[in-house]
Amino acid sequence: MSFRLPRFRIALVLFPFMGACSVVSIKHEYVISPGREFNPGIVTALLLPLNETMETVPGLEQGTGATTNLIVEYLESKGLAVEQPTTDDYRKAIGIAANLAQKAQLAGETTSVSANLSFAELIPHLLEALESDADIIVTPNMVIRSGQYSGRKTIRWDGVRRTERGTGGGGITGSTAVASLFIVLYDKEGVRIFSGYGGLDLLFELNLRKQRYDLREDRLQNPARLAEGVCVSFHPFFGLAENC
Repeated sequence: MSFRLPRFRIALVLFPFMGACSVVSIKHEYVISPGREFNPGIVTALLLPLNETMETVPGLEQGTGATTNLIVEYLESKGLAVEQPTTDDYRKAIGIAANLAQKAQLAGETTSVSANLSFAELIPHLLEALESDADIIVTPNMVIRSGQYSGRKTIRWDGVRRTERGTGGGGITGSTAVASLFIVLYDKEGVRIFSGYGGLDLLFELNLRKQRYDLREDRLQNPARLAEGVCVSFHPFFGLAENC
């Protein structure tokens, strides 16, 4: 699979390959509700299956197992007990939750009435269907984002920076499609308390000879890059001092 090379300004400079390196100080997007940061009262997390709450672009399914395991490890490193429903159990439970939410509307048990229920409105019923009493609900999805070239082959986005692989070339400007982890946290009442992006990996490699981008076969396979993206995606929910 290949894509045409956008109209970048390219200075032909040879330089050694540079490994991945990043810090959370690189700008990334997040929204946190005032006063809803992590606290000792949060002891359990319900982790929903990866890529189940948003439509996923083909090609991002690679690396889902490793990313899920890293999310679990990260949450457990914060002292949380993690509950993980299977994909089948989640899909059954979300159907039950929708029916329960609709019945609650008809019975006048909710203050809002709408033909389209939001995911947040389903959260309390989802917990009921899964027989869970988790303190927070974690919804993870892999998404396509735009990475910006910043000198030679360095690409920055969502709190990380990576180095493009390939022969020759440098001084590239412009953007390229990249993969990020998008995390949304809800409390047990369905209130959205945090959302954030963390850069995972490059999806394409620059083929200067053919003037195009080629889809990387090893995309989303580097454990260190995935772990860094997981950490950044939760920042600063677990504190500003977090070092990814």
